[in-house]
Amino acid sequence: MKLEPLPLRTRAHRGEDIDSYSRRHAIRNFSTAAHIESALRRHSLLSGYSRVDSDRLAAWRKLGELHEKAFTAPEMVHGNTVETRALCARCARGERAMGRIPELGMVCVRHRRWLGSPQIDLHGYPPAIVAERRYRAHLGLNGVTNESFAMRCAQGCASPGIVGWAEVRRRQAETGIQDESALLYPEQIKFARLITRRSFLAVTSDPDVDPDARQALVAREVAAIIPETESSEPWRAQQRILDVLHQLAAIRRKARYIGTPPDDPDYNLLRHLATTPEPSPDDQTEAAVGPGLSNGFEPEADQQGSARPEVREAAQEQLQFVFGEDTLTSIPRGMLTTVDAPSRTPTRRRS
Repeated sequence: MKLEPLPLRTRAHRGEDIDSYSRRHAIRNFSTAAHIESALRRHSLLSGYSRVDSDRLAAWRKLGELHEKAFTAPEMVHGNTVETRALCARCARGERAMGRIPELGMVCVRHRRWLGSPQIDLHGYPPAIVAERRYRAHLGLNGVTNESFAMRCAQGCASPGIVGWAEVRRRQAETGIQDESALLYPEQIKFARLITRRSFLAVTSDPDVDPDARQALVAREVAAIIPETESSEPWRAQQRILDVLHQLAAIRRKARYIGTPPDDPDYNLLRHLATTPEPSPDDQTEAAVGPGLSNGFEPEADQQGSARPEVREAAQEQLQFVFGEDTLTSIPRGMLTTVDAPSRTPTRRRS
C-alpha cells in the first residue's frame, strides 16, 4: 500500500517538531495523530513507537508533503542544549506550535512579541527588540542558545534585585509591561555578550592574572551595564561573574599543567577563546578592557585627536596589566595617541 498525503495540507512552521505538526495536521483533517498512526501500523506502513523514529518522521513528511529537511532541527549546538518551546503565536496564525530554533532568542522581531509564558506585545519597549537583534547577530551565530550557561548566568546577573526594583517599577509604569524578564532582557543580553567575549575571557580567565586586577576589570564592565543607584546591587552580579572566572582560571591552570586543551563542559565558555567574532559598530563602546577604550587598547580621543588624561592613564594601566611592567617602558608614547585619520603619502609608480 502506497502512503498518500492527507486531503488538506498544513504548513509546517520553521523549526516545528513532529509532535506539534502531527497534532495540527491531524486536526486540520478532522482526526487525531494517534488515530492516523494506528491506521498506518495496521497497514504495515509504520512499525516503531518512538517519537523520533525515522519511519515516523518519513511518514508524516509524506502525509504533509513536506521537505525532507522538516523535523531536523538540532537538539545540541556547540555543546549547548536547544529545548523545544512555544513558537510565536502570530507566526503560527493563532495556533499553538512547538519547535526548536537555535538562533532565536526570546523575542519575535517580526511581530515584536515576547516569547515567554504568556506571550506579550513589545511594541512599546524597543530596547527588547534591539537586544534580540544583538543576540542573533552575536550570540546566536556563535551557538549560544537560550538554555546555555551563558544565558542562564546572564539572566541571574540581570535579576530585578540586582538591577534595582526602582528601575523595574519605572519601566513597568512607562511601558505597561509587567513581565520582569522581558523588561530586563537588554541587560541579560549585555551580560551574555560580556562573558562570551573573546578579549574579555582571554584576560579575566588567565590563571596568571592578579585577582585584584581581575576584580577591578569585572567591576568596571558591570558598572557599564548596571549603574550604581540606591536600589541596585551591581556587586552581586560582579561576584557571580568572578566565581565563574575563578573556576575557568582553575581549569586553564590544570590544563596547562597536564598539557591538554582546557575543557569546561559545565560552563562551555572557554571555546569562545578560539573564535574571532566580526567587529560591529556597537562594540566600540563595549571593549573588553573597559569603557574609554574603543578597539582593544586604543584610547578614546577628543576633538583635537589626543587622548584625554584620564583615558590615557587608564590605557597605561591596562597595557601594564596585560603586557607587564617591563614591556610598558618600551612602548612609544605615540601608541597612546589617536588621530582622526592617518596621513598617507602617495608613492610614485616606477616606469
